[in-house]
Amino acid sequence: MIPGSRLEIIEDAGHFAPAEQPDACAHVILNWLRDAGLAD
Repeated sequence: MIPGSRLEIIEDAGHFAPAEQPDACAHVILNWLRDAGLAD
């Protein structure tokens, strides 16, 4: 219900996704930064 928000599901990760699936987590964060115009 937050304008501009989106849900990203990282498979095979629990409550600490950056440690459990670091590549997938980095991919999601990088895409989010790119969409916000904050990364190339």
